[in-house]
Amino acid sequence: MIKNLQIRNFILVDDLNIDFSSGLTALTGETGSGKSIIINALSAVLGQKIDRKMIRIGENRAAVTASFFVQANSEAATILQELALDEKNEGGENECILRRVISENGRSSAYCNSMAISIGTMQRLGNALTDIHAQHQNTRMLNPQHQTGILDACGTYTQTLSKTRELYHDWRTAQNSLDEMRHQLIDDGKIELMRYQIEEFESAEISPEEIENIENDHKLLANSDTIQKTCAEMISILGDDYSQLPKLLKNLSYSAEALPPDLPAVRNLRSLLEQADMSLAEAQQEVEYIAKSMVSDPERLKHLDSRLSALHNLARKHQVPISDLLVKYKSLSDDLENLTTRDVQIALTEEKIRETRARFGQTARKLTSARLKSAKKLSQNISTSMQQLDMPHGKFKVHLSSHEDDTPKPNGLDQITFNVSTNPDLPLDNISKVVSGGELSRISLAIQANTAKHTAVPTVIYDEVDSGIGGDTANTVGENLLAISKYCQLICITHSPQVASICDHQILVTKELSGKRTVTKARLIDSTEREAEISRMLGAKSMTVSSLAHAKELLKRSLN
Repeated sequence: MIKNLQIRNFILVDDLNIDFSSGLTALTGETGSGKSIIINALSAVLGQKIDRKMIRIGENRAAVTASFFVQANSEAATILQELALDEKNEGGENECILRRVISENGRSSAYCNSMAISIGTMQRLGNALTDIHAQHQNTRMLNPQHQTGILDACGTYTQTLSKTRELYHDWRTAQNSLDEMRHQLIDDGKIELMRYQIEEFESAEISPEEIENIENDHKLLANSDTIQKTCAEMISILGDDYSQLPKLLKNLSYSAEALPPDLPAVRNLRSLLEQADMSLAEAQQEVEYIAKSMVSDPERLKHLDSRLSALHNLARKHQVPISDLLVKYKSLSDDLENLTTRDVQIALTEEKIRETRARFGQTARKLTSARLKSAKKLSQNISTSMQQLDMPHGKFKVHLSSHEDDTPKPNGLDQITFNVSTNPDLPLDNISKVVSGGELSRISLAIQANTAKHTAVPTVIYDEVDSGIGGDTANTVGENLLAISKYCQLICITHSPQVASICDHQILVTKELSGKRTVTKARLIDSTEREAEISRMLGAKSMTVSSLAHAKELLKRSLN
């Protein structure tokens, strides 16, 4: 839900800061005070179209910042995590702070939690955070995809819908694989080259053991004479009784025996000398072993020279190190098999597509049947609500039709539209074609009142949904708004005292003169101020005892 809205240099707003609460909030004020400016500012920060004329005269830029609390696991939370924009406030709550800056050249910059984002991302977040219903800004309700989402959210066929989407994904994946295989051109020359290359590998008879040891074996044989000579010198030094090294070590040991044995340092010295004597003996054994094992073999060295040269040539040809030759051989073999068995793979994939498409059709038809039942009930309920909202001849129908082609779609085989009629002599038709702006707001209210429990967007905003109505109809509008607000935060601009009185909170919007500048202001008003404002909304030019009593009665009635 929205927690705070800051507006700077936007149309008539100089500097405005509004805090919002949960529940139902009314924005009231004289006509022209600037209530719609607040909605326009909010629309701007949600990614809607902006205009340089929105910048207050005399300023070079405007800025709007909106702070939202984001519920865990919500659509908005998922988007924020996906884009690495998620952030928590000091209280540990998920927070989304959107900011839109409009420059005098007509361009704008968008930010989320202090990070620059695209306008498209801002719109995506805005759609997940709010749903605005205004006479000239209600395109979302006219979107067939959104209408489908409303019907499905209210239905009891979640598993069937999920299975339909799963089968569509399987079909789409198989179809993409088939398209890719069909677009691959088979080059006979390429196949022959791959076969030649594979024969080269196979004739080389390379084994994993050879790859692992050949370079090390070659290095040892190539240096065998040097190694044998060095070992002979070391054996001579270590094994000569007259050598200074063993004699020196023995003399040191004799000398250590003469030192006091109780001293820890002496004991440590003796131990070190003993270890040195043992290490020297072991070193002599290792050198003798190396000397015996290192036998010069010119014939084997010649063979290894030739073999290593052949492997290096093969590795250079395929641009891999010797250690990866067998990996390259397997890759070539797999590629050749894929090319030569492509017809078989195509046939198998085609069979999978036919099977998946048949299963999709069966599941999608079940989905259609379930949707028809849900659509009938929803249509009846919304029609009743429309008739209670000053549209006595109002009819509403969730219409299902098949797509023009039978190609699988993510949401099944159905094309869903909302059809309405508000006049007795006119047939039902698409909602986008037959209703005025005021009617659309009330129809949207009727839809929301019957679906909010299932489809609640965190924040819903209505701009003058009660325009042109009064009496019992206004009371019904208020009751519908109150019902919706049980499932989401709801903000409404209203001129109706009945609607304002039923709200949990009321924000008064005023237009004042500050020097020679006209400024729009807004503030939350208390119960006494609400009585005065509702008295004004009842039509009293100045507050009278009668109008004030009527206002108190309306507020009192809303508490019951």
